[in-house]
Amino acid sequence: MRRAAKIILIIFVCLAAAVLVVAAALSWLNSAPAYSEHSETPSDSDRLLAIEAGDTLSSVAGRLKEMGAIRSRYFFLALAKWQGTESKIKRGLYTIAPGLTALEVHDLLVEGKQRLFKVTIPEGFGAREIGDILAEAGVVDKEAFLDAVSHYKPAEDAFPVEWGNKGAEGFLFPDTYLFQKDYPAKQVVEHLVDSFFAELERFEPDYKSLKPEELYQRVILASVVEREYRRAEEAPLIASVFWNRLATNMPLQSCATVVYVLTEEQGRPHPERITFRDLEVDSPYNTYLHKGLPPGPICNPGLTALKAAFQPEKSDYLFFVLKNPQTGEHVFSKNYGDHDRAYQLYIKGR
Repeated sequence: MRRAAKIILIIFVCLAAAVLVVAAALSWLNSAPAYSEHSETPSDSDRLLAIEAGDTLSSVAGRLKEMGAIRSRYFFLALAKWQGTESKIKRGLYTIAPGLTALEVHDLLVEGKQRLFKVTIPEGFGAREIGDILAEAGVVDKEAFLDAVSHYKPAEDAFPVEWGNKGAEGFLFPDTYLFQKDYPAKQVVEHLVDSFFAELERFEPDYKSLKPEELYQRVILASVVEREYRRAEEAPLIASVFWNRLATNMPLQSCATVVYVLTEEQGRPHPERITFRDLEVDSPYNTYLHKGLPPGPICNPGLTALKAAFQPEKSDYLFFVLKNPQTGEHVFSKNYGDHDRAYQLYIKGR
């Protein structure tokens, strides 16, 4: 009996030791690799891993081992097999930060937590300019983005607006965003539009009570105000001038709409100044020739212009002219005589 007990004890000790050895080995294989001073991928730098369509789990594991992100390619493959995720690694661009265990790297790739690129969209940019920014950042192909903008249609009854032939133009909210590399163009547009209505909800929660055409008119006017104002405090006054002109059936006579015709419709460079010949260019967007609002937004307005269009200052002004090019200050007038005198003073000042 004593002999049998000793044998059982020895077997138990050996098994326990084996378990401890295996556990230690697995723990070591799972742990983050340490880097020497001469390593090509030092511990204080992030590593980028691009997983493309067609990449196999084996090839991904091999690259992870080569870049020093994991200790063992075979352990990573076994880990995925144990988790049942051999075919669940998502393609994309990933930042593999130093200090991650093999399991954490595995979970990062399975969950698709890709590297995000910060993109800032300035106020007053058109879809083409926004497309250039997104394409340069590697977020989306420009032509795919423009196609998604022009064909954008929200979910049924999502927003009280009738989308015209310009698609989402005017509703691409200027802000700073974080996007994945090669993000689907449709989802990029949807995100920008969702941001627009989220911001609108904050300062104008009753916007849904507006008729679709009324909401669209405010967005169009906001796009004009965006291209006209220089000082934020003057934006509500500029909006009031345009609303007053619309109410009295006067043409808006916005130079910003003429610039839109020259640059967007005719493909000309941005003019240093507008000539009388420019004012005669026939286009529905030329508000010197055609009364009322242009048929669609001329840019994507920011928060200041949107607030001004939805909440204009009450005034009797019908005219404004630049007073100081350096400060962007305007002179506002209630009649043409005062406006003409302000204009002559501006010309003499120049």
